This record gives sequence, structure tokens and C-alpha cells, in this order.
Amino acid sequence: MSLKLRFLTPRRIRQGCIVLLVSTLLLCFVDFDVEEDSVSEAKAPNRERRIVEQWQLGDDEQMYDEGVLSPPSYLERTRVKLDNITTIPLTRVQRHVPGWTILDNVFINKGTFFLISNWSTSKPLPAARNVLSSGKDIHNDFRDELRREPTDRHMQVIDPSQVMSRLGTLAKRIEGTSFVVTESPQYFSRKYNLAAEIFFGLWRTYASLDPSITPIGETDLPIPQRVLLPNIIDFHRRDKEGFTSSILGTAFPSTTVDAAEAWQDLIDVGQTFLCDRIVVADRAAAMRTDDWHTEKHFAAFTRHFVSSPYWWVPIRNTFHERSNVFVTADELMNSRPQITYLIGSKRAGHELDPHDHEELVRELQRLKGSYGYDVEIQNIDTLSIEDQVRVAARSTIVIGTRGEALIPLLWMVPTPRSAIIEFATDLEKVPNYAFNGAIIGIASYAFYGTA
Repeated sequence: MSLKLRFLTPRRIRQGCIVLLVSTLLLCFVDFDVEEDSVSEAKAPNRERRIVEQWQLGDDEQMYDEGVLSPPSYLERTRVKLDNITTIPLTRVQRHVPGWTILDNVFINKGTFFLISNWSTSKPLPAARNVLSSGKDIHNDFRDELRREPTDRHMQVIDPSQVMSRLGTLAKRIEGTSFVVTESPQYFSRKYNLAAEIFFGLWRTYASLDPSITPIGETDLPIPQRVLLPNIIDFHRRDKEGFTSSILGTAFPSTTVDAAEAWQDLIDVGQTFLCDRIVVADRAAAMRTDDWHTEKHFAAFTRHFVSSPYWWVPIRNTFHERSNVFVTADELMNSRPQITYLIGSKRAGHELDPHDHEELVRELQRLKGSYGYDVEIQNIDTLSIEDQVRVAARSTIVIGTRGEALIPLLWMVPTPRSAIIEFATDLEKVPNYAFNGAIIGIASYAFYGTA
């Protein structure tokens, strides 16, 4: 069903409305004589992202003795003995807000996460219901809320003295960082929810561990070695256009995606595993907080993590490199503004009324003639990811309806005059992309009308 929008007035869009809005915005923050030093992003001939793989050993451990040319054998570094209570690794909380959590040293046995805490000396661990859920779909029903509550089958906290009796005397290490999405497939295969919420929030959470990410995206964070989807079968994690695989494959080409079938394999092995580090995302856990009623954006809870202002640059760079785009903020500030109108997805019903669409196009062309702006009009349904990145990277202002049409804002290069303009109906008064824009440095404007 298409959206027939009226902006700021109950009457139909009047001729010149869009040109007035966009012109006003541009005149407010466009300065064609901005000095070169006004842009904080550093120039560098080499934009290559530095991702350094490291073994996730304890704080006081070394990878191997100096002078030894090879790391420990695979058997040595993946075998963890649990027969000495004093050496059992305790679970450490690195980051946590409801729905987003980083934990070090987490055991898995028969599909259950075990957190190890020495109650007298360890820092308190978050409640299981604030970390994950049972993986059931989300509906507006009290009984569904109860079904989403995690049980001891999903997560338990135990004392080191209980480890040998509950988990055995030997565990196999799952090395490196694992991204774990414990929610149902309900939102995972939807483009907007995957890109702008789940993927965006996972990296935002993980990147908070490196406050020194540089303006050109250099970071010492190891890339995640795997994405675990305990409640999402492989078929349900994929969308028809291959968007999900393309997003994950571009950002993390060496990362494996292990769906529910692989999780079941871990259960069937019947062995205990020790995860070096897990970054957990669960929408249902975030929804249990009072803040959900005002936020209604899953990734918005990660705003509480302190990060480098350039935390998103390593990811954006991988997509720019894939699309052969090399654009700096300085270049954009010293060129004519480009206004891009991305026509919403017809199959999702996120498009303007035909009459309003035609009038918007007509007024954008008038802007081009009157002010000399570059104007580009593209249909989101016909653009590959590479094309979306190319268009967004050179855009000053991106205009579109809510939903997947504005996903390309993630690939924009922020400047003092960058902005997105999002159209929605009265029933959708929570802008989809306000948080995404704000947290990566792009101004966001939303206009509401009636359907």
C-alpha cells in the first residue's frame, strides 16, 4: 500500500513545498567557502582498514615466548582444563545495556550459556533476561512476553566450585570474538532491521572496545570469527535478493555465519565449549526496559557506550572499497551539493503517492536549475549494493521514505552539511534513521503527514 503524504498541513502538498524545505535546509548549513581545516577527517593516502587478528588470552598471558617463531599448537590453545578450581576462567562483563552485551569467558554446554562468577569477588553479572531471550517471535500479547523470557535452558550463572560437576573437566575453546544474535528470525532477514539495527548495533557495541579508532578507520579490533544464530535456520537468515549475505560478507569476509543447524551440531557433540568473547544482540531483551517505549529503535540503546567518533569508518570503508569509491569529506565540502532522492520500495509499500512523487521530482529539478545543485533520482529496488554505496558516498542530502530506501545513508561521508530527509505517515512518528544519522554525524529531518 503506498503512502500518500501531506507535510505540515492537512491539505495536499502545494507546489514549491519541497523546494522550500530543501532550500531552507541547505541555506542553513551550506557554506561554499568552508576552509579546508573545518573538516576533522584526516587525509591519508592509504585508506586500508587495519584489522589485527589476536588470540584472546587472559590479561596476564602472552601469546608465546619471545624468540619462538610459531604460536602454540592448535591442540594446546583450544584445550581448557577445568580440573583446578583456582584456574577456571571467570566470566567478565566488558559492555552491557539491555539487548547489547559483551562477555568474555562464556561456556556453552548442550545449548546453554554458562557464566562463571565467584560471588564474593566478581563484579555482578547482568540478569539473563537483559542479555537474551528464548528466541520466540515478538507480538503484542502478554502471553508472548512470557514465552520470550529466558529460562535455565538458555543461560545460567554458576560458581567455579560447580563447574566440574556441571560442565566436566575439559572444555574446547571457541577462539576469538563471536557475534551472537539470540532473537528469532522475525527481523533478521528484513533489510532495514538487519542493516540499520542488528548489524549497526553489533559493530557499535564491539567498536566501543577501541576508543582510538582513527579518522581513516584504523583499528586493532580483531574481526569477529563467527556469527552465531542459535534460533535462525539457514534458510530464514537469507533474503531473496542476497542482501543479508552481501552485508556480512563485505564487512567481514573471513567470518563464518553459523545458523541454528550449526548450533544444533554443538549440542549434539555433547561437549563443553569455552568462548573467548561473545557480543550478544537480542531485541526482546531491549524491549523489557522502559526506554523502549520512547526509543523503539533497537540499536539506539548502544548510544550509552563511549566510542571513538570514527567508530563506523572501518565498516564504511569496506563498502567504499568494494564499490571502488574513494571520497573524502574535504572533496564533498569543496564540490557542489548533490541531492539524491531514493524512491521507496514498491514491494514494501514505502513509496510516495504518484502525484506527490511527480511533484517532488519536478521541484527537485527546479532546485537544480535555480541553484546549480546536482540532483540524482534513483529507485532503491533497481540499485545493487555497489550502486547504493556509489550514490550515497557522493550525496550531500538523501531524501526518501522510511524503510529500506534510506539504508544507503550508512555509506554517506559525514560533513557539516550532510543530511537525510525522511518521510513518514502519522502512524509512524518514530523516525527509522534519526539515531543512525545522529550517531555517525549526519543531520536527520523527518516529516509526517496523513495516509
